[in-house]
Amino acid sequence: MTKNKFFLAAACLLITMSVSSQDWSGYRVGELYPGYIIKTDGTKIEGYLEAQPRGEGSESLIQNGNQTRVVFYSDPQNKKAKVTYKPTDLKEYKMAEKIYRSINYSGGLTSKPLRFVLLVQDGRIAQYMWYDNEGSYSYPNWKEKVIFQKGDEKPFEMSSFILGFTKKMSALVADYKELADKVTKKEKGYGMLATYDIIKEYNDWYASKNAPKDAPQEQKQEQEQE
Repeated sequence: MTKNKFFLAAACLLITMSVSSQDWSGYRVGELYPGYIIKTDGTKIEGYLEAQPRGEGSESLIQNGNQTRVVFYSDPQNKKAKVTYKPTDLKEYKMAEKIYRSINYSGGLTSKPLRFVLLVQDGRIAQYMWYDNEGSYSYPNWKEKVIFQKGDEKPFEMSSFILGFTKKMSALVADYKELADKVTKKEKGYGMLATYDIIKEYNDWYASKNAPKDAPQEQKQEQEQE
């Protein structure tokens, strides 16, 4: 890839990533929000969660945030009801409208450690958002990273598409041959700028193909629209 093509690909990726930016207006660290936790055994418990900084910090390797811990209250009026959970303790939690899942992604250095990562769009290929704080605790400068994960496979960053998009995307959706062929042939509307559309088309196909045969028609339609 020439230098000009590389910068063009990077610019296209930045444009695509900006579409996925999340709204944090009104979010206050320390405030309690209604939600739930799901333990590793599948037990779901409703309660209140204390908002943490949205992501990782650069000042300390052990700085806590939404990605590293959950401060949970079964009774918001009783401080003794407070329980703190780590990513190894939970599968998922929801705080207000935001859902986090525990996956093997920790910012790009290594994929092995579990972290809570914000779910942006669910599906066979799920989309997440990771946050790094390039500022300070008092004056944060949040950097967003779009993460994808197909099933239980290894999560990967959207930036990995900068080089070899056609090959990587067609491999990602290879089980949907018609779609993979469109990407491989570089048909109009199936390039890097259509990353989210391609993944949505794949997820819709996968949901339709795997819908329970005895599911009511309305339920099938809802699954296809998710």
